Amino acid sequence: MRPLLAILLLAALSAPPALAGVVTVDAPSQTVESSRLRMIFDFGRPEFLRNLFFKDWSPILDLAGEDGHVYEFWGQSLRDVNSPGYVDNTQLETHTWEVLQATGPIARVRVQSESTGQPPVTTTYTFVADQPWFVVERRVHFSQLPDSAASQYYSPRVAFLNSYRALRYRDVSGKFVQKGYCYNGCPTPSWDGRWVEHISLANQDSFSIAQIYPNTLPPGTILVRGSGPESFAGWASPLAPAGLRNSDVTTRMMMAFSTLVSDTTAIDSLWALYNAGGPWTVDVPTTAAAAGARPRLAVSPNPAAGPAHLTWTLPAAGRVTLEILDVTGRRVAALFEGEAASGPHALRWDGRDASGRAVPPGVYLARLVTRGAVATTRIVRVR
Repeated sequence: MRPLLAILLLAALSAPPALAGVVTVDAPSQTVESSRLRMIFDFGRPEFLRNLFFKDWSPILDLAGEDGHVYEFWGQSLRDVNSPGYVDNTQLETHTWEVLQATGPIARVRVQSESTGQPPVTTTYTFVADQPWFVVERRVHFSQLPDSAASQYYSPRVAFLNSYRALRYRDVSGKFVQKGYCYNGCPTPSWDGRWVEHISLANQDSFSIAQIYPNTLPPGTILVRGSGPESFAGWASPLAPAGLRNSDVTTRMMMAFSTLVSDTTAIDSLWALYNAGGPWTVDVPTTAAAAGARPRLAVSPNPAAGPAHLTWTLPAAGRVTLEILDVTGRRVAALFEGEAASGPHALRWDGRDASGRAVPPGVYLARLVTRGAVATTRIVRVR
């Protein structure tokens, strides 16, 4: 692939004037916005984009459909086909949503997640102004917890607007293949290891979404397809076979979108461009990303029947908010709002909401918000 040619081709799609030339990131709301896309990450489930809006297609429709309660645009990594993987939201202990580069022609966000009994996962997103694509780099830290199960390192799920949907890809011989979605895994052992395109068509509305992998997956890697557990959503992902993993594994992927009504040829043209010159890589302009210390948040005891003690550390002084949320993201109580010095801090939560009532048993989230990062820790309240 020639990155400059790809950028010029994508830039040829007319961009709306708002936010032209820049990408902006807002840490408290966990939102990324450019002239092409607006993405809102889920507070409690770091591997999910709660909404992704095509701003130059329609300001009100997103990839999850017209129903704003569908939370499956991004899926967590899976083991085999349906079981929880390395980011297990039912066992998620802590995660940090961190802004590496906040505004300008390039923006970057890093999400670090730790689930009980799973190797930690670090996912970095790179967004480029005025482009209907972004790059995802995902590292599973098997060096900290070896594993031997079959796995899917990244599994996007797309809940389609329309009744007709299909999957396009090239097989190892270069032949173009188009198939309807299927259930229960449906392995495809002939995939070329680079390009997977999701298609949805109905009347005058259409969109096309491509998962593009550089030459890091060998031709013939099994592509597994299926449906999501929470909604009528299709997904496709490479399947890594079982085998001992005791060193970190990194997967890099580009997500590209055709945002032209009734036209999916833009991404088809990209496929021809990427493959015309032989081997290619996914690259974007880079600048040094700040990799300094991030805020940290911990709670004990956990589970807690009485008061829970929260400790938090700031790498730099600034304004912070420490709040308790329920699993839907609704604020239950604000424990601290104001300026705080760098270094360690501590306070306690007595298990009461903002009105002074004891909260019912269940799972809650302690959320520490700074100017450039958000740290979240799960709290379990018991009787």
